Amino acid sequence: MVSSCLRWQCYTRSEFPENIVERACFCWLLVFFCWLIQLAHSGLNLVARCFQRMRYSKVLRFFLRFFKKIILLNFLAYIIRVARNSGGYSHLLRKIWYIYRVEGYRGILRRLPLKRSARGNAEQFFRYTSIAHELVGGDCSEVCPKGGIAVIVHAYYPELFESIVVALNDIPWPFDLYVSVTNDEARLQVCDMATRLERAAHVEVQVTPNRGRDIAPFLVTYAAAIRAHRYVLHIHTKKSLYSGRERTEWRDYLIKGLLGGERRIRQIFSLFEREPKLGIVYPDTFGDLPYWAHTWLQNRGIGLQLGARLNIDISHSQYIDAPLGSMFWARNDALYPLIDLCLGYNDFPEECGQSDGTLQHTIERFFVLAAQHAGYGFRVMLDAENNSTLFICPGRKNLAQYFAGSIRDRILAMAPFAQIVSFDIFDTLLVRPWLSPDHLFSFLEQMVAERFGIKDFAHLRKKAEHFALLKYDTADVNITQIYDALGDLIDDSISSEQILMLELEIESAILSPRDEVCDAARALAAQGKRMVLVSDMYLDESFLSRLLASHDLDIFEKIYVSNEFGARKDTGTMWQLLPAHENVSEKQWLHVGDNEHSDLQRPLDAGFMHPIHVMRAADQFLLFNEDAASWMLQEHWQEGLLLGLLANRLFLPNRAASPIGIDGESRRVEIRSLRDFGYLTIGPALTVFMAWLLGRARVDRVELLLYASREGHLLKQAHDLIFERLSPSDVALPAGAYFLCSRASAGLAAIQDNLSLELLLDAHFNGSFGELLSSRYCIENLAPFVARLGEEAMQRPIVLPLERPRAIKQLGQCLDLISAQSEIACERYRRYAHGLIANRRSALVDIGYSGTIQKALASVVEGIVGGYYFVTTDKARCVDSLGQFAKGCFGDFIDPFRSDVPLYQYSLLFEAVLTAPHGQLLGFDAAGAPRYKSPGLAQRHFTEIEEIHAGALEFLDDALRVVGPAFSHLGSCHRASQLPIRQVMECRWQLDFDLSPLHVEDDFSGNSEISIFEFYKRQRERT
Repeated sequence: MVSSCLRWQCYTRSEFPENIVERACFCWLLVFFCWLIQLAHSGLNLVARCFQRMRYSKVLRFFLRFFKKIILLNFLAYIIRVARNSGGYSHLLRKIWYIYRVEGYRGILRRLPLKRSARGNAEQFFRYTSIAHELVGGDCSEVCPKGGIAVIVHAYYPELFESIVVALNDIPWPFDLYVSVTNDEARLQVCDMATRLERAAHVEVQVTPNRGRDIAPFLVTYAAAIRAHRYVLHIHTKKSLYSGRERTEWRDYLIKGLLGGERRIRQIFSLFEREPKLGIVYPDTFGDLPYWAHTWLQNRGIGLQLGARLNIDISHSQYIDAPLGSMFWARNDALYPLIDLCLGYNDFPEECGQSDGTLQHTIERFFVLAAQHAGYGFRVMLDAENNSTLFICPGRKNLAQYFAGSIRDRILAMAPFAQIVSFDIFDTLLVRPWLSPDHLFSFLEQMVAERFGIKDFAHLRKKAEHFALLKYDTADVNITQIYDALGDLIDDSISSEQILMLELEIESAILSPRDEVCDAARALAAQGKRMVLVSDMYLDESFLSRLLASHDLDIFEKIYVSNEFGARKDTGTMWQLLPAHENVSEKQWLHVGDNEHSDLQRPLDAGFMHPIHVMRAADQFLLFNEDAASWMLQEHWQEGLLLGLLANRLFLPNRAASPIGIDGESRRVEIRSLRDFGYLTIGPALTVFMAWLLGRARVDRVELLLYASREGHLLKQAHDLIFERLSPSDVALPAGAYFLCSRASAGLAAIQDNLSLELLLDAHFNGSFGELLSSRYCIENLAPFVARLGEEAMQRPIVLPLERPRAIKQLGQCLDLISAQSEIACERYRRYAHGLIANRRSALVDIGYSGTIQKALASVVEGIVGGYYFVTTDKARCVDSLGQFAKGCFGDFIDPFRSDVPLYQYSLLFEAVLTAPHGQLLGFDAAGAPRYKSPGLAQRHFTEIEEIHAGALEFLDDALRVVGPAFSHLGSCHRASQLPIRQVMECRWQLDFDLSPLHVEDDFSGNSEISIFEFYKRQRERT
């Protein structure tokens, strides 16, 4: 509701109170006292941390900053900002007094920017705190780092150390140098060169074993040096010979980025000093490196083990930020997770020219992850104009390489140079609706548990696959062999063949073609190009052939599947055998696939043409929504399905879908149609709510769901779609009906005495008393009220809830006039409702939030036992006293001032979309026909609103197609469904279409049409 968003603005006009000086001073002292309590609490916490680390000097610096900046500058800036937004200091004083009089001191506290818990703070929940772009210019001559600087260098090639000495002389402060070499001769060379360093206060050169490249000496030999210094620079004499020649450009690029002159170094430390939680800084990825170098490649296995030791889950991460080349500036605290592993040289493999797949290559990808795990952020450096440095987060990762053109065009452009073209199958030609394959098995696990009573099926299936590999001693096993082994692990009374058929049935039903790749394959087939399929897969060739034929993809000469061919792509054996098997040179073989390791790295290592990469939609989704993995409930298949459907819609071009703009450079999504907006933003929340609603209704034995107008227009369509898709034999569903109601019409019908008059006075209102009667109580003929109260009283402004006592008094003077109209309205409403409900156990369904309509209907309509809502606030608790229930899907009895529910924080979005083609209900005439308010802006643009509805229903339909009778399970996980709301309302997803339909009528609060995006834009500007 609009009233939930107004905060300070809900108190705008009122009479100045008596004893203004005394009361205003009291309020200001109260505000200032609360502010000091909060600041003292923060100060004590920091003092405790400082003493805990024995850094006493930080305590003094903190208190200086505390009193100089926080108390004086921040507090004054806050007062000025609030006063400006409130219309001046006198208006602000009035507001403070009335807030205190109506809500008490808690009302004032709720409006102060006090620090709250990360989960309870509405401004922090789902925040993308890691996303930052900051330009640092100038010479930053005033910067002076505290705590000491350690420069740690691995000089495997001592002849290159001289160029490093030149670069280190640009550091403008004293530092300690620690160098590791692999022999005594190199040690003497380095010691001699180090004498030319101008500011090296301490130099230490040690001979270390030739293991772990530059990583092992850094974390093993010089761990104590890292702990002893606040800041650490890690560099090494890099040659990068894996490409067949020395890559001097890469080394020079990294050294220049980190030590590119005194100005650059001061800019880096300026950022470190300004941001205490900045942990690591490094140059952007070298331009010649492929973007897929930012994936785990051969290092995932070691990465999972290392992540388990560090308590960092990498199972859902693919593209990661990392200082490729392992050179960076860091704050020592950010490196502690890796140092505390207490690694030794024996943990690293013996040196034999490995280019990937070792512990050192894995740790290189963990520097940023470890810093984030320790609570620190990172920045990636880019050169900017005027000798400035742009620090961005997340890094660009050279992703512009991938988004430079379409996949279809790349395939068709490269195919003429190849004698044969091979395609991977899953995530390349055919895609699943899940964010990851693990989500599919989690879903299958739940289905198996419900149908066969087997618990922990996903674990048992993996165990069976392991046993089958041992039994048959082959490179891979097929699904029949896996289920034969599974039969030995489950109860003999359950047939493993039934579970096998269930898995194949689900796999067949959920797959859909990736249009851009399939179109390219069909075009090549029309040209007569030789094409084969290559896949690491447990499904056999016969099943895959039938599956591909069902999607008109029976255009390939042969399927090479690992469980039948006896070799795998990810181990490289498949790529070694295929050329001879097809009698084609590696240089004439073009492969198209999605896996960066098995479809890109392995073929390149084997000498194939450069493959065409088809990035998974899930990986693109996480790249464009960097923090999604950190808050996603990763083990829940419900979350995986919702996000997977979003990812496929966003990043898989579809012939039937409207175009969605993808800016790979800035990683910005641009939604260009109302239908896509409905699918991406409204569809997930609608789907979760309907699943939750139908599940709760069955538990509560509700026979009829009354979808309240006008929000119920779309909800009733969703109800009908679910009935159409699900068979009554699969799941029992309550009936649904579109129920005409509004707060004003139901409130008028419920008026019986002074107490019931107050039902409609809780929400914010700003207008005249006559407007209050019209908008809140549907009084159309005001002449009797003017005759009784006078024209002046009718025109006098009234502000709710501030002037509630005056409103109650004036309404009480007209109770008989209102009651006369209420009796008529009540009788007509009962006639309408009883004919619809027909003695069935019913529940109201509405968007929420305080249950006002439900409270009003309790005394008017029989048969309603409760209400189901998107969100309920704590004001809805009072329905319990009426013998009914009120339940919220995304938030139940939340505190509206401390809400962490995006759907409630941006409630106007759903209020604008959930509307109907008719105006608001005013009541019923003598014949029982409904009377509506004149159409608003949304009704005049309802054709566009219907496009949004169609997109939302399409998302619901896609979810139903996947889960079928298990649909109600989608109601148990809410977080993923609200991500798009945040993305849109925080302008992470841009809207490139006419926003005119997205307005809200707010006559109930005395406002006219409100543009939701302009409203939230003004709100952001005020804060």
